[in-house]
Amino acid sequence: MPNHVVLALDGSEKDERALAAAAAIVELTGAELQVVRVGDSRVETSLSAIVSRLATEVKGPVSWKVLAGDDAAEALVRYAAESRPLMVVMATRAAGAAGRTMRGSVADQVMRECASPVMLVPPGAAYVAGKHLEFSRVLVPLDGSPLSARALDYVLRLPSAAALEYALLEVVPRDADRPAALQRLDDVVRRVRATGATDVDADVGVAREPAPVIAAAVRESLADIIVMSSRGASGVRRLVLGSVAEGVIRRCEVPVLLLTPASLA
Repeated sequence: MPNHVVLALDGSEKDERALAAAAAIVELTGAELQVVRVGDSRVETSLSAIVSRLATEVKGPVSWKVLAGDDAAEALVRYAAESRPLMVVMATRAAGAAGRTMRGSVADQVMRECASPVMLVPPGAAYVAGKHLEFSRVLVPLDGSPLSARALDYVLRLPSAAALEYALLEVVPRDADRPAALQRLDDVVRRVRATGATDVDADVGVAREPAPVIAAAVRESLADIIVMSSRGASGVRRLVLGSVAEGVIRRCEVPVLLLTPASLA
């Protein structure tokens, strides 16, 4: 797997959330950390100061890079395609008047187009700013599809994956669908335990809208992070992302690592 994580900053107050999450994923994976910001030479001083601070908090190399470009999202997507990081970490803005957290934002475009997985740190996780964050328990929503299964595969390939605690969740629309979902989850639990993980729980929720159930499961399972797949799309279908993943991000109080078909290709 790639051996570096890209932390994308923009100079706003939400950067502190992303800093904490990036430090936690670097601690978990042992990856190098590269801090980037789109701009010109005027942002070099601030980036250098942030890296100096992180160097005392993060084990392993920390570097920085200013990305040129007038469009922040395009510059980040282009850089991820060139450098192929383990993931890109960035914070999302607070929801607007319509309650939309991502739609039309830089994070939205990066999520849809990035060739690497993207960890988004939502406004609900503001409490992590300035704190030492540790990822030890991961919630993985599944739906029986190959795409959702690949999100779990991604986690299981991470260094120290066997040391993680796992909470697996499938949300079905009807009670009649529970037996099949439970059987699928039993198979997944056995597969996860076969990798060496010892703490693996699984549950099935029943609801027409999965996002609220997933957000509630974070609190019930005491998960530190969510890892899930998203059927992100472009053009007129670009808001496929919004149906479940955006709903989770809007409600969630922990970082969310999202994998789209582009990042899994």
